[in-house]
Amino acid sequence: MSRKTFIFTAAMLLLFCGCSSTGLYSPLAKWLLRENAIPHYAARFDVIYIYPVPYTPEMNLNDMHSVVIRDCKEKFGNKTRVFSPLVNNGKDLKEAVEFYLKLYHGKEERPFVLLGNGEGGELLRKYVKKNRRRLAKQGMIFQSCGSPADKEDDFVTDKLVLDVQNAYEKYKELVLWRRELPTKQRKEEAKMSLPVLLEEPEGE
Repeated sequence: MSRKTFIFTAAMLLLFCGCSSTGLYSPLAKWLLRENAIPHYAARFDVIYIYPVPYTPEMNLNDMHSVVIRDCKEKFGNKTRVFSPLVNNGKDLKEAVEFYLKLYHGKEERPFVLLGNGEGGELLRKYVKKNRRRLAKQGMIFQSCGSPADKEDDFVTDKLVLDVQNAYEKYKELVLWRRELPTKQRKEEAKMSLPVLLEEPEGE
């Protein structure tokens, strides 16, 4: 093998290795639902849903998947992308959310929602408490962590869905203030709470 061929081959290997996603949450099997194949423009925001109880290998994944479909896809509809990782503890949860932010979140400030109840909600509460400012800057528009005592309840109520939708509308205003308006005008309009409209994403 010539020196040039060797260098070219090595460069290609580095390129492809560097572009591949690695980590505990790379395999699809680590997710109850992972809708990263849906393009960003087809969804208004993402929902990260933490299951009510920590995952163990003995659990029935079909039953768990049904809960995610009920609480997310049926409630929020097809204008959202849902990501529901299998987590066992706080370390798993952190790695799953950070993996989402790095690989699937996309552009800065893309709106996403963090939902969890039961023991999963308690893990989520601790994570958000430590990272709230950073998550908000990256696009977190809403978070809700139910009580561990509520793990068997229907967590995502109609009111919760409405609260999330309102948060999304507010998000659009905040993004426009941050990106489009001069600083002085942005502050003045924020004080007056004027309604601000942002164009819907392409494909709406």
